Amino acid sequence: MEVKSAFLNGVLEEELYIKQPLGYKVKGEEDTVFKLKKTLYGLKQAPRAWYNCIGKYFQENNFTKCLDEHALYAKIKDRDILIVCIYVDDLIFTGSNPSMFEEFKKAMIKEFEMKSSFHSKTTQRRCSRNSRWITASQLEHWWSAK
Repeated sequence: MEVKSAFLNGVLEEELYIKQPLGYKVKGEEDTVFKLKKTLYGLKQAPRAWYNCIGKYFQENNFTKCLDEHALYAKIKDRDILIVCIYVDDLIFTGSNPSMFEEFKKAMIKEFEMKSSFHSKTTQRRCSRNSRWITASQLEHWWSAK
């Protein structure tokens, strides 16, 4: 899934000011600067602000952040698992239950502006879990946006 406005959703943690863009300067106020309320695409702080925004959303919705890979989140519900990886403005997810995929897609579309073309691939699945590790090989489904 691709988040259309990932770098425009982030809330800034610090105060940032920008000059008026060329072509949009107000006559007589050329030296006026603007305080940003949200991130802009191309802003150095935009990826961090987006990651904080999506991370907060995942934590509020019972996802667990991987300790070793900070862009990886998992949600375990009964005996099913949903694994989500954040890659820039894409969300790649897989798991053991297709109904969790649908629930996740609907929730993400409701919360964030997402591209709606999805592709899935079904393969054979081998998944094992112990108290510390989840090992997955050729999971049942994977989804991605084109």
